[in-house]
Amino acid sequence: MGNEEILRISAVASYMGIEAALTDIKENKTQEVPLHLKNATYDGEKKMGKHKGYKYPHSFGGYVEQEYMPEKKTYYEPKDIGFEKKIKERMARFYEKKED
Repeated sequence: MGNEEILRISAVASYMGIEAALTDIKENKTQEVPLHLKNATYDGEKKMGKHKGYKYPHSFGGYVEQEYMPEKKTYYEPKDIGFEKKIKERMARFYEKKED
């Protein structure tokens, strides 16, 4: 399999992920953003609990276990070829840490 074909397959996987997300937005109710992800720009918002407990991922090696979506959904599913194979392996390591 040549580099051109690998790039085409990667582009298809990315495109399919975007299409799945757009379809979800059109057909389903959007999820509420968790309070710790909401910005707290004034004291009233802080009192409501916004941004409380937020963990900045870059302070934890680029990934941190915290709720990003109340209902977990997966849109992008990397393939077992080219660079996507490395992405898939990295994602698997993140999910393994979550299950421990």
